[in-house]
Amino acid sequence: MSLLVLVLGLSGIATAVLIWYVRWRRERRAAEALLWQQHREWQSTRQPEQH
Repeated sequence: MSLLVLVLGLSGIATAVLIWYVRWRRERRAAEALLWQQHREWQSTRQPEQH
């Protein structure tokens, strides 16, 4: 019985970590995309003659 509780607990922890990781990666990707967009806009304003 205790082994079943242990397995359920570990699977619950793994599920929580997976959900947190997916959410964190989504936020990280959005932040990186925003940074890249700002960087491109900054480069285009800094070098208007070079495309």
